[in-house]
Amino acid sequence: MCPRGTGHISTFTIGSRLILVVSLLAAVGQCACAGTPYRGTAEQWHLREAVRRLGLPGNDNFTGVKEIAKTPRASASILVQQLHIVRNPASAIVSDNDTYANHVLWTIRALRYITGGMDFCAPTGYKFGKSGQEAYRDYWLHFTNKNCVTFFAVWPSRGQFFIAPVDAQQKIIEAWQQWHAKEGKDFDYKPLMNPQPSQWLEGIKKVVVIPPNSGRSR
Repeated sequence: MCPRGTGHISTFTIGSRLILVVSLLAAVGQCACAGTPYRGTAEQWHLREAVRRLGLPGNDNFTGVKEIAKTPRASASILVQQLHIVRNPASAIVSDNDTYANHVLWTIRALRYITGGMDFCAPTGYKFGKSGQEAYRDYWLHFTNKNCVTFFAVWPSRGQFFIAPVDAQQKIIEAWQQWHAKEGKDFDYKPLMNPQPSQWLEGIKKVVVIPPNSGRSR
């Protein structure tokens, strides 16, 4: 037989635990209702997701960029983190199926968009070949400035993309990183309003030229 009083102690203990659980659930509910931490986290998640989907097949990139532009300061940090080198740029064919290259190109477009049309142009030590394709690549990458190349360029009438040599890509990525570290927090973000393709999709008319000896050596 159980000792006298054991049943009463057990019932009391269970009751206390139930009260504790109910109190904890109520506290969690109050935090959820307060909402500020949760909304902030949710908004950050949606922003990161919008950036992650840039350039992916089936994604509405134009709508995505406009959503990202609603919070340009927060978006800039995430976008800069997404920049990466596109390997074998001379033979890269940018298409809807090339998510790797498409993502970085749309990331740069989004940075142009939220900063009001800012972009960088870097010198390159690459020697362009003598083929017709290389001649076009050389021409369009130097279209904005004859002394430096943009990360990518577009031949508008053909919709053909050209990607900069790796050394220039690296310098441009580092320039964006340095810009964000020094100016990103206090930058006067003025996202483009009804921009022309030349302001962000294909390239821009005015770029920040990176000096030849800037950045880390590779």
